[in-house]
Amino acid sequence: MNQLTLNIPQIDEEATKLKAEKLLDQYRLYLLQVPDDFLPKVTPTYSIVPPSITNEFHSSTED
Repeated sequence: MNQLTLNIPQIDEEATKLKAEKLLDQYRLYLLQVPDDFLPKVTPTYSIVPPSITNEFHSSTED
């Protein structure tokens, strides 16, 4: 009978936690350097104007 054995290595939890926190701090620092216009939106945005299905150019000035 073949038995399935998993050889999972032991993880140094403290070192892993410190490295993850260091990477998250670095990520937060990078976020501060990026202009808000380039950051992804995390909340939905709604518009009363439906999206245009055609490829025609449309500007609010022409309205």
